[in-house]
Amino acid sequence: MQPDLILTPFGKNATPGTIDPIPETSGPGDDPQQATWNEGFPLVTMTPLAAGGIPPKGQDFNGVLKAISEHTVFTGRGGQYKWSSAYVTASGGYSIGDVIQADDGLNSYVSLVNTNTANFNTTPASIGVSWALYAGRKTQDQATETLSGIAEIATQAEVTTGADDARFITPAKLRGAQATQAEAEAGTDNTKLMTPLRTRQLVNKAVSGIVGGARNLKMLIAAASASATLTADEIIVETSLGGTRYCLPGFNKTINLASVGAGGMDVGAAPASGWVAIYAIYNPTTGVSALLATNATSAVAPEIYGGANMPAGYTASALVSVWGITAGGLLQIGKQFGRDLSVALTTVLNITSTQAGFTSVNISAGAPPNAKTVSVLMNSSSSVSTSLSMFASPDGVTDAQQLLSTNTTQSVGIFRDVKVITPQIIFTRFNASGTVTLLVNIAQYSI
Repeated sequence: MQPDLILTPFGKNATPGTIDPIPETSGPGDDPQQATWNEGFPLVTMTPLAAGGIPPKGQDFNGVLKAISEHTVFTGRGGQYKWSSAYVTASGGYSIGDVIQADDGLNSYVSLVNTNTANFNTTPASIGVSWALYAGRKTQDQATETLSGIAEIATQAEVTTGADDARFITPAKLRGAQATQAEAEAGTDNTKLMTPLRTRQLVNKAVSGIVGGARNLKMLIAAASASATLTADEIIVETSLGGTRYCLPGFNKTINLASVGAGGMDVGAAPASGWVAIYAIYNPTTGVSALLATNATSAVAPEIYGGANMPAGYTASALVSVWGITAGGLLQIGKQFGRDLSVALTTVLNITSTQAGFTSVNISAGAPPNAKTVSVLMNSSSSVSTSLSMFASPDGVTDAQQLLSTNTTQSVGIFRDVKVITPQIIFTRFNASGTVTLLVNIAQYSI
């Protein structure tokens, strides 16, 4: 149980002459019965009077009790001792575990060493070396490079300025100090941090090439399927024509027409017996790439995805393929190398008459609107031995290719890289005698 506090030092209001201060040691001229802190009451005060003893002075008793009780009252009211040069001189310094209050009364420090003579009030560097924070306003000292402690959280402005060496940076403030892609590309702010991703994006933008450019791009489908994998050593994508450019190395992504979003259709289902354009898409913020398919049956698909259903975060893209779809909504059998696609032979014209002049042929069954050239296989026959003359042309006027076979009843001609000027239209011409047949087939196209 806590005893009652002593609220008043003993003899605080003693009558003058009834109390004396106690000296550290006795000196010349002092009474022989004088009490001192060093010697206490001298032997003469304990010698019988008959043997020459002298009684102790009541003033000394009052003085001793007053001095001791002043400390009792001081500590009883919560007082703490401050650093004392007199104590250090007299004792040689503080010992391990001694707790001393700072001069401002706000913090207390504990000695970490014996014979500690350092004054932490005037020598702050001793804090953390011979003194440690014990209690007070702060739970820790200000942190330094050599001292554990606390520090204030830096503001965003302080982080950006970068001149303060005494405040902590939180993850949020660090994120705020990172350059955005726009800031990195502008190259005018010298206060923002560049992350590896931003650096890579900036380097990617500086690469040469054109949108959709690729090295060793290929996609192979041996059996009709909803999914296929497209690979390339690298692919160039852009945010817009002439916009920010990125190079995607080691591209290896799968398209699945049964799903919607990144890696699937942009919206809805694949068009039965139609065409899908396949784009490489890229998210500059995360560095993630994917494939995205969109219906390209009725119009030329742009080189950069132009639909309204780009997955969130993906801002750059490039057309990398246009593929035929079966009646069941699957990717047709075929092979793609670069921008050239080889497909199953598809008949686009079957007639039993000659063509006196160039005639337009709709090749939409064998080539998509994006086809820039096609390879055409023409097979003609006649009931009599005759000259079989077959032509293929982009417009019926220029770049006409001819195959002439004489004295025969059958002829097969391959016309490679016939340019397509009007989407999904080429021109053919066929001259022969007798009862004739002409088949026009698409074997390959480029995009």
